[in-house]
Amino acid sequence: MRRAAALLALSLSFGWLQPTPAHAIGEITMVEVVVVDAPTPRAGDLINVAASVRSEGAPVAGLPVTLQIKRYGEATFEDLITVPTDSEGNLELNLRPLRNIKTRWVFSGDENYAPYSTAARTWLIGSRASLAFSDRTPGVGQVVVVTGRTKPAKPGHTVRVLQGRSNHGGFGPAYPRPELLGTTTVKENGRYRIRVRFTKTGQQPVFVTVSRGNGNTTGYSNTRVVAVG
Repeated sequence: MRRAAALLALSLSFGWLQPTPAHAIGEITMVEVVVVDAPTPRAGDLINVAASVRSEGAPVAGLPVTLQIKRYGEATFEDLITVPTDSEGNLELNLRPLRNIKTRWVFSGDENYAPYSTAARTWLIGSRASLAFSDRTPGVGQVVVVTGRTKPAKPGHTVRVLQGRSNHGGFGPAYPRPELLGTTTVKENGRYRIRVRFTKTGQQPVFVTVSRGNGNTTGYSNTRVVAVG
């Protein structure tokens, strides 16, 4: 026993036996890809959730990263799906939420890289509204019944019927503020109905907006054209 201890001490003193060095853990960064000046998505529209993963400036391929979401009304995030980064270190998923949602990318860490999470990103989703007219070629001053439904159903919310061009809430020189034709309230079944009159002749673009709340930002319909004679 004494001989073995002496040999071990001698080996260490001469550097014959060296302790195994600890494995260095690298760090990653994730940069989310954000499309600016995009129109507000509506319920059921496709949103693209994307990020790029780098380590010391170089892409990290094959890294398993989890997309977590927090739905409207929920207190915590939940794992949605885990996907590997591609050869360029990129991540990309498409979602079709009906209400406002928060997303974040999470890497749990492994033997090569430390854990990492992006900051939560909030996606504001507008409600969707359909739009129909009892007459598409009315005369000035004639009563026209405007009907439609909201998605998701927005009972109690206000629908505004507007004559003019929609810029999804933003109006500039190319999109002067439209004229309000009337307002109504969405029924329990998600439908609305209102009687309006047109005051201008010609090809008149018309759209509706739906007030925000209950997990949606301000919603809107597609623009339809009415030929007023």
